[in-house]
Amino acid sequence: MEQIPEVDFSIKNILKLAKQKSNLDDFGDIEYLNALKTLLFAFDKESGANKVGRFYFHSRVIRILTSRLKIANTLTLNPEIKLVPITNPLFIIGMLRTGTTFLHRLIACDAKLNHLKLWQGLFPFSNLYNFDNNSMIEEAALFVKDTKQLIKELPLIHDFNTKDAEECFWLLEHTFSDLIFELSANIPSYSAWLTRNENSINTYKYHRLLLQLLSFKKPCKPWVLKAPRHLFSLDAILKVYPDAKIVWLHRDPAKTIPSLCSLSEALRKLYVNKVNKNKLGNFWFKKMLHGVNKAMNARKNIKNNQIIDIKYNDLIENPISTIKKIYSHFNYEFSETFRQNMTIYISKNVSKKRGSHYYTLQEFGLNESDIKNSFLKYTHNYLTN
Repeated sequence: MEQIPEVDFSIKNILKLAKQKSNLDDFGDIEYLNALKTLLFAFDKESGANKVGRFYFHSRVIRILTSRLKIANTLTLNPEIKLVPITNPLFIIGMLRTGTTFLHRLIACDAKLNHLKLWQGLFPFSNLYNFDNNSMIEEAALFVKDTKQLIKELPLIHDFNTKDAEECFWLLEHTFSDLIFELSANIPSYSAWLTRNENSINTYKYHRLLLQLLSFKKPCKPWVLKAPRHLFSLDAILKVYPDAKIVWLHRDPAKTIPSLCSLSEALRKLYVNKVNKNKLGNFWFKKMLHGVNKAMNARKNIKNNQIIDIKYNDLIENPISTIKKIYSHFNYEFSETFRQNMTIYISKNVSKKRGSHYYTLQEFGLNESDIKNSFLKYTHNYLTN
C-alpha cells in the first residue's frame, strides 16, 4: 500500500502547492483568503482528523485552489465574461434532506433553463481553458467513482453522478465559505466564522461570476440552482440577484435532521476514526433551527410573487402537479415537452432501488419532542394544513 505522506496546512504551503500544480499565480480577488485561513486552522487543530483524513482534506483544498487559479486566468484572458447577464435565477432552498435534489432535477428537465452539471462545478473554467468537455466529464466520472469507493454509504443517502443536475455548492466551495465543509468535519471555530458571514455579498458575487463564466458565449437562459447554504443567505442572494425567484421546500424537521446527521456522519468518517454522534446531532439540530429562523426573518422582505412554499409530501405524492403549481406562481411556461421529460426522469429514477438508508433520532442524541417544540413556529407557518 502506498505510504500516506504528512501534510502541512499552513496557508503559505497550501498556496505554493496550488501555484506549482497549475503554473499560475493569480487567485483572483483576495476575499477568499480569510475564509481559507479560518478553515485550514479549524481542520488542522480541531477536526481530530487522522493521517489519511488530513491527506484527503489537504488534497481537496489544493484541488479547489487550482481551480481558482484557472478561473482567474480565464477571466484575465476574457474580461468580457463579467458583462454576461445573469437574470431571473430560480433558487431552491430548504433544510437538507427535504427533497430539494428531487425538485431540482425535475425542474432541470426544462430545456429553457440552465442547470449545473458536476463537471462544470468541479471545473467551471473548462469551456474556455482549452479542455475538451468529454475529458472533463470523464474526470468527473472518476471523481464520482473514487468518492463512492471511499464513502460506501453515500449512494444510499445521496446519489450524485455526471448526468443529472448538481448543487451549486460546487461553485460556492471556491470561496471556502460554505457549510459543505461543516458536513465533512467538526470545525467549531470555522462554524462560528461562517455563521457571522452567512450573508456575505462577496460570496454570492463570486457565485454569480462563475455563472457568468459558465454562460459565456452560450444562449442566455435562467439558471435553476440549489445548495444548502442558500437557506441561510437569502438577504445576500437578493442583493446580488434582485430578480431571483425562490422555491422553499418544507418537511418535518424530526425527519430531516436525523437523515442529515446520517449523511454528515458518512462524510466525516472519511476523515476521522470515530464520529461523536451526540455532538453531531446537537450541532445539526441547532444549525437547522438557526437556518429556518434566519430564512423566516429574511422572508418578511421578499415579495409574494418572488417566493413559493412547497411541502415535501406534496412533491413526493404529486411531483408533476407540484411543478406545475410552481410554474404557475412564477408565470413560467409549462410545456408538454417539459412534462414528458419529467415523466421519463421519474420513471427512470424514482423507482430505482438503491438499498435502505437506516437512521434514528436516538442514535444522534435527539428526541422528537425537543425538535417539535423548538421548530413550533416553523412547522405552524409552513407544515400545518
